[in-house]
Amino acid sequence: GERVVLCCPCLAYGMLVNTHYIPGVTLFDAGLRYQPMDRLTLNLNVSNLADTRYWEYYRTGDGLLLGAPRTVAFSAKYSF
Repeated sequence: GERVVLCCPCLAYGMLVNTHYIPGVTLFDAGLRYQPMDRLTLNLNVSNLADTRYWEYYRTGDGLLLGAPRTVAFSAKYSF
């Protein structure tokens, strides 16, 4: 899948006049699902596939955070 991260005018200290902007980025995510048996399902998910570095705006502190790097998650589900 695809995610678009858009940042608002930066409100961090020293930039209250809204003259600085952080550009938006496009992030790509991917996932695989494999069911080797009727009751067993395996999932592999990768977020930020290209390991793009980006800034993320957070409202609580009116500042910026470095966006999450590539993240890999694996899960297994077995139904009884």
